[in-house]
Amino acid sequence: AVDARVTRFVEAVDRVRSALPAWADKADLTGLVTEVRRIADLRKHTDALTIEAEASFFSYTQIIQQMIRTADNGTETIREPSIARALDAYDHLMQGKEAAGQERAVGSLILAHGRADLDLYRRFMELGATQKVMFDAYALTAPNGLGAVLRETLGGETVKRHEAVRWWIVE
Repeated sequence: AVDARVTRFVEAVDRVRSALPAWADKADLTGLVTEVRRIADLRKHTDALTIEAEASFFSYTQIIQQMIRTADNGTETIREPSIARALDAYDHLMQGKEAAGQERAVGSLILAHGRADLDLYRRFMELGATQKVMFDAYALTAPNGLGAVLRETLGGETVKRHEAVRWWIVE
């Protein structure tokens, strides 16, 4: 299933790349495709437990950072306002989701060790704050009522329990 999604994503990026005007810088999209193609191989190593957790985390983070970089750069070069706004909203959503993933990883590390140094606790709290800022920005800028969907999703009991766990980890 992952391989099929990667293939569809690469095909979509290739369609976008081919539709860009000649003046557009396509290097970010090329870099993105290169990074995304690594997912299938990375998944195989993860499933076979032949990659260390830290290396896996670093690899996935690199892929996501390339996606965010591509979206950031795209919002600066796209001349159609509605597309630029939608891409900007998506960029905020990706950054919020990445902060959430990193927060889970850091929180798991703190729980596994039972303690952590001040810098790790600080990073954990920064990631929570980053999520809020990015998800709020998405909710304000997302097209077609998608911001309301996110607000509804993040307003439920699950998020309240998540907040409680976040504070429990810090205490």
